[in-house]
Amino acid sequence: MASIFVFDEEASVSFPGEATVVEEEDECDELDEAFTNLKVDHKTLIGSHQESGPRSRRRSSVYSRFSVNTPSSVPRHLSIPADYAEEGPTESVEVKAHLRTIHDFEPIKVLGQGAYGKVYLVQDRHTKKLFAQKQIRKPAVHMIEERGDVYEKSVKRTLSEKQILSSITHHSNVVKLFYALQDYDKFYLILEYLPGGELFRHLTHNNSLGNAFKEDHVAFYAAQMALGMKHLHDIGVVYRDLKPENCLLNSEGHLVLTDFGLSKDIGGHENVCASIIGTPEYMGPEVLKGEKYDYQADWWSLGCVIFDMMAGHPPFTGNSHKSIQSKIIKQKLQLPFYFSVDAKDILSKLLNKNPAKRFQVDEKWDAFKKHRFFRKIDWSLLEKQSDSLQTPIKPVITDPKLAENFSPEFTSLKVSSMLPGAEIINIPSSTHPQPEEDQVKFKGFSYAASSSYIDRFC
Repeated sequence: MASIFVFDEEASVSFPGEATVVEEEDECDELDEAFTNLKVDHKTLIGSHQESGPRSRRRSSVYSRFSVNTPSSVPRHLSIPADYAEEGPTESVEVKAHLRTIHDFEPIKVLGQGAYGKVYLVQDRHTKKLFAQKQIRKPAVHMIEERGDVYEKSVKRTLSEKQILSSITHHSNVVKLFYALQDYDKFYLILEYLPGGELFRHLTHNNSLGNAFKEDHVAFYAAQMALGMKHLHDIGVVYRDLKPENCLLNSEGHLVLTDFGLSKDIGGHENVCASIIGTPEYMGPEVLKGEKYDYQADWWSLGCVIFDMMAGHPPFTGNSHKSIQSKIIKQKLQLPFYFSVDAKDILSKLLNKNPAKRFQVDEKWDAFKKHRFFRKIDWSLLEKQSDSLQTPIKPVITDPKLAENFSPEFTSLKVSSMLPGAEIINIPSSTHPQPEEDQVKFKGFSYAASSSYIDRFC
């Protein structure tokens, strides 16, 4: 597959881990020739896989036909597309007594850092409740040829996480959104704080097995990943970025899926995806080849994560995106001899390169749950997260405000001021509007869950 990508840093902020790639394949195809001559910055490419020692983090990256840059050149009067709908557990804004602005949240620690912003542990100054605050710079798009539809696509991608999360109100394996705020150059998502930290950190630090888990523990967390993704698929959402860095643990050690910046809703008129998007080691061959794909790509990713948790590395690795891509598409799957028969069986079904022959988990959900790899899982108790369940990892939490299960690489960072000099936009809209030439309007973004919802889950 010829190289047609431009290298840039990732626009969607996340707890950084494996490199993430994005190619907007369905946009601006006429620009292919123009982009052929652009060079790749090899200094920030994904590092080579380490067979021993702790796995190092790699900054997220994007291969795309457009670059997302700083807010200085955002086109004026940019607004949410007409089909951008408000969903979720909302109440009439007139009767809400718990409305918040970004001023109401005090930053305590940095939990993660991406190319375009940080994730903070914050505390509500009024209720003293703790939240994770994800802040994202508003996008500007520089194209060789300026096209209005590309601006709209970029806005939709930036806001997709908010729209998807505001429609998911009750699943225990999906992170909860409580507020969405904005000022004049950033979006803020106020999310459920998960003090157990990243599964990636538990996998790679202070682990008696090195970079791997016991098979029973892998089955437990794979089952919780599957529960979360099955729910997403049931409401029409393809996750598209399953990896250990995007799986966090709550205080009891149960797994929760986070970071929906690359997810896509295909439950409406679109029933397939076309963009080459995700994290290279966990992307399905159909995605990398630029073919149309759907929910099956997520089940490939689950197979990769199961393999990763058992072997200490994904099934296909390399020292460049091109090398990884080639192996995923062409190389035969090799399963370590020490994997059990049951593990080998489910992996061979999930990691089938042909999506049509891959385990049809959504259609055969009961068969998936009954697979012998999950023979020790009580799915009913797992869905309820019953107190009788013993989780494989019980996070040590002496004080939730210490964020002790997150990497010191981030928690040791100085908490800088998050508030620019501009006036903050209140929910649902600014009461002190600035001149139109000095602001970028993203109408419909601000959001607040009901007070009863926040009290129940926070």
